[in-house]
Amino acid sequence: MIAVSYLGQSYQVQARETGGMVDILMRAQDRATAIQAMQEQGWLDADQSTAPGVDISWIGPVAVVPATYDTNGDIVTPAIMDNRDHANIRLSGTALTVPSHVTPGELQWVEALVMWATAGTPDPVINKAETAQLYTVTGLVEPDTVASPVNVWA
Repeated sequence: MIAVSYLGQSYQVQARETGGMVDILMRAQDRATAIQAMQEQGWLDADQSTAPGVDISWIGPVAVVPATYDTNGDIVTPAIMDNRDHANIRLSGTALTVPSHVTPGELQWVEALVMWATAGTPDPVINKAETAQLYTVTGLVEPDTVASPVNVWA
């Protein structure tokens, strides 16, 4: 998706806009690292409650290649797992209007996504044909490159 800064600059960011919501796919080496990154962006507070307009769907590890089973249901080939912690983050309403705590005039969510896109580096550990940007040790995955997305929104 293209995010436009308050200065009118356009940036390709790792997210998807759908119906007034912004969906972000995040992954980190573990849940604690993901929580820290979400807290730094104001999406989670100190007690891990979501900010207004933020929904988080914790996915955990994902199967990159599913297991295969015989006719009795026994595993023939075990699944190949990506054991990093994965989460879907959905921003809507209030979350899309929160001002940046760093850059006057900027929106927090735009600043966060632009930071990953411009200051991040390509994630060298990818699943299939996806692309992702790492900022420090937390990655944002480009939603359009995920072959089998996992969404569990209530």
